[in-house]
Amino acid sequence: MAKQVATPERIPTHHLEGSGHRTVTFERIVPMPEEVRNSVHRHDHYEIFVFAKGSGTHMIDLKLYPFVGPCMHVVEAGQVHHLVRSADTVGFVILFEPAAVADTQRFKDMRRLYDAMNEHPTAPLSADRLKIMCDLADAIERELEAQEEGYDRVLENYLGIALAKCGQWTASLNRTGIKDPFDIVGKFKQSVEKHFKDLKQVSDYAEQLSVTPGYLNEKVKERLGTNASGYIQARSLLEAKRLLLHSGMSVKEAGFALGMQDPAYFTRWFKKNEGLTPADYRARVRTAFPLEG
Repeated sequence: MAKQVATPERIPTHHLEGSGHRTVTFERIVPMPEEVRNSVHRHDHYEIFVFAKGSGTHMIDLKLYPFVGPCMHVVEAGQVHHLVRSADTVGFVILFEPAAVADTQRFKDMRRLYDAMNEHPTAPLSADRLKIMCDLADAIERELEAQEEGYDRVLENYLGIALAKCGQWTASLNRTGIKDPFDIVGKFKQSVEKHFKDLKQVSDYAEQLSVTPGYLNEKVKERLGTNASGYIQARSLLEAKRLLLHSGMSVKEAGFALGMQDPAYFTRWFKKNEGLTPADYRARVRTAFPLEG
């Protein structure tokens, strides 16, 4: 199960209980007397949602995805999301830490799935595919209940099967993803995710990856359609938007959280990239996304 911990950014972060011991866990989604509105939060682990029936909306990083089951949704570590589901929704969530995909093949399958669904993290499930996922969920649940010796390895192997199957299915959606998760662009994306608050220059990442800034820019442009500097800026802008929508931080505090010590600079930077001041953006987006309830 996931437990909630407040973060300095004031967006609640969920962690898996027993961190360092159990790297894979599971939660059932069961019918409720009325509509369920989960609180806005982020987490330090990955999630695969399977909705067998029911409907609702899932906000993932400022994009709203209406859904009707059967379908699957993926949420990556660090993403901010908010789920509203109908009272009759039935399904489950597989939750796993990065350590669960330390194995090379599991990591490759995980990145194949999450990269393919990066632009649209939802996909329908046929009856046959839903049955496969439900069977895997039942097996995971049994292992968690029995907790026999070595069950953690069994859980990670079941997770590997789920990732491999979901990766097969999303490959047929004709979505653009990173084909080789170990190439320079994949490593660059991972490094930006870890360091974007502190490292702002392309040269910083090029040095980490032992390549020239020009080569890194070329490869990122080929794969992502923007240069490396643009990708770094976009990641910082996404975090700024998260904080302005979901946190109670002031504009000044949001800038500090992103490593920008001068509030005036943060305001200029944000307006240049978004076309609105942070205060104006916050007012507009909170009208467009009345998420809390």
